[in-house]
Amino acid sequence: MYDTDTNTVGRSIELFGAQGNAGSIEICREDGMKILRVLSGANEGNVYVLDKGDITIGSSNECDICLREEGVEPFHAKVEVNRGNTPYISNLSENAKTYVNGLSLSRSERLNPGDRIRLGKVALRYEMGHGVGDSLEIEVSREESAPPQIQFTLSDSEISNLFVSTAEEDIESLRRAHSSLLAIYQINQVLGSTFDLDTLLLKMLEITLASVDGDRGSIYLLPTENRNEEVIVSCYHPDHPPKMSDSGGAAKKPFSRSITNYVLRTGQSVLTSDATEDNRFMLEESVMALQIRSAMCVPLKGRHDVLGVMHIDAGTRNVFTIESLRLLACIGDMAGKVIENAQLFAENLQKERLAAIGQAVASTAHTIKNILNSMNLGGELIDIGIKTNNMEDVKTGWKPFKVSLDLLADLTFNMLDFSTEKKPQLVLTDVNQIMKELANLMKQQAEESDIELRLDLDTSMPMIKVDPSGIRRALINLVSNAFEAFSSRTKKRKRVRLITRFKPDKGIVLLSVEDNGDGIPQEIASKMFDLFVSTKGNKGTGLGLVVTKKIVEEHRGKILYKTREGQGTRFTVILPYSSK
Repeated sequence: MYDTDTNTVGRSIELFGAQGNAGSIEICREDGMKILRVLSGANEGNVYVLDKGDITIGSSNECDICLREEGVEPFHAKVEVNRGNTPYISNLSENAKTYVNGLSLSRSERLNPGDRIRLGKVALRYEMGHGVGDSLEIEVSREESAPPQIQFTLSDSEISNLFVSTAEEDIESLRRAHSSLLAIYQINQVLGSTFDLDTLLLKMLEITLASVDGDRGSIYLLPTENRNEEVIVSCYHPDHPPKMSDSGGAAKKPFSRSITNYVLRTGQSVLTSDATEDNRFMLEESVMALQIRSAMCVPLKGRHDVLGVMHIDAGTRNVFTIESLRLLACIGDMAGKVIENAQLFAENLQKERLAAIGQAVASTAHTIKNILNSMNLGGELIDIGIKTNNMEDVKTGWKPFKVSLDLLADLTFNMLDFSTEKKPQLVLTDVNQIMKELANLMKQQAEESDIELRLDLDTSMPMIKVDPSGIRRALINLVSNAFEAFSSRTKKRKRVRLITRFKPDKGIVLLSVEDNGDGIPQEIASKMFDLFVSTKGNKGTGLGLVVTKKIVEEHRGKILYKTREGQGTRFTVILPYSSK
C-alpha cells in the first residue's frame, strides 16, 4: 500500500505477533535523498539537498545555505556528509548557538531522520526523501516472556483508539476509555485556567499520575534563549508517598536522566516494564538510585522543537500498559503546545513590560526633571553652607536634597521591579519585624508630616516563607501612598496604621496599611492598578501600585482595598501560609 502524497515521507512499520513473526507494511518509502527543510523564518518551506562534502550554513552570502535571521552567525554551522554517507553537524563559530532536538550542540553530532535543528531563530528538520510526518513515535520495551520489541508510529487515528472499545473486552475498554477521556477533559479545564507555567505543569502532572496510577511524575523543560535555567516540576501520587530511600541527592533530579536523555535524543516515547532489566537503562545510576522499575517517558514537542519530556515511573514491575503510554503521549502532545504558548505569553509580557518602561521614562521625564531641580537647589545650599561653615544652610539644603534622593530611588526601584520577571527568593521571615523596620524607616517623615504612625501586630504571627526584599518594597509603596492620602484641607488627626493578622483556619496571612485620609475617588479606584494611574495626582508616577500588585502575585497572593471618600483607605496584602 502506497501513500501518493509526495509531501509525506513513508516509514516502514514492523509488527511482531505473539510468536515473534514480523510482517511489514511499506508506505511510500524513499531512501537516499538527504534534505534540510526550513520550518520557520523568512525561508520557511525551503528545502536544501545535502550532497557529499561540507555544506556551510550561516547568514553570509558565501554559505551554501544562507539564512539571514536573528541569531544566525555569518558562518554558523556546517553539515559534513562524507563519513559513510552519514551527515554530521558541527558549529563553525564560537558564538554560534545550535540546538539538535533541544540540546545544545557542543561537538560534531550525527543527524538522524526527523532531527530538529535550531540556529538562532531558525528551525530546520533533517529528512530522508520528501518529508517527515508530524506523528508521535512510540517505542515499547517488554520483558522476555512478552512479544519482542514493537516500534510503530502512533497516528491521530490510533490516538483515538483511546476511546474505542472492542467486542471481546467491551466493559474493560469502556472503563479505560472513560478514564482517559476524564483525564483529558480535566487537563483541558486546567489549560484555560492560568498562564502560570509552574501551576500548569504541576496540575497536569497530578491529573496524569492519578490516571495512570504511577508513583512519581516529573516534567523537565530544556533551557531556552529567554530562560537560561532548566525547569523541573515533580510530584508524587497522593496514595503512593515517597520512601525514605527516595530522599537525598536523587530527589534533586526526581527522574531518570538516562531515560529522559534517550527520549530527547530519539524523539520517541518509551515504556519499559522493568528498567532494571532493560539493556538500555539497567546499568544507569539514576535508575538504581531512584529504584525505578516501570517507567514511561514522552517528548513534549512544540511546533518546531522538542521542549522537554514528561516522565512517569513506579517502583514495581508491569504497572503501565500500551494504553497508558497512548494516554501519556496524547497528554504530552497537548502539553507541548500549551507550554510553548505559555512561554510565548511570558515573552510577550516581558516585551510589553519593556515597552511600558520606555513609556514610563517618557511620561515621568517631567517628574524626574522636578526632582533633579530640587536636588540642585538643595545641593547649592549645601555647597554654600560648607564654604561659609554655616551648618544652618547645610541643614536647610539637606532636607529637599534627601527628599528628592528618596523619590528618585523609589522611582528607580519601581521601574526595575516592574521591568523584570523575578521569581521570589522565599525564606522564612518574620513579617512583624518587617513592619517594625518599616515604621522605624518612616518615623521621621511621619513626624515631619504630623502623621501618627501606629503598629497593630498579631503576636501569634508565625514565620512565613516570603521574599523579604520584595514584600518590603510592596509595603513601602503602600505606606508612601498612605502618607500622601491627606490633603491640605484635612483637619482631623492624621493616622496611618500598619496591621498584621494570622488566619490559620484559612491558611493565609494578612498585611494591611490603613489611613484615615481623604479616600480614593471611585473613578480612580476602579483603575488604580493600571499602569501610570496615580492615586497621588501629579505627585505620583503611576508605578507604585502596579509594582506592588506584581510582587504580591509573584508570591501567589492577592491585594485588596477598601476606600471611602472622606474617611480613608485600607490596602490588604493576602499571602498563602502553609505549616509544611
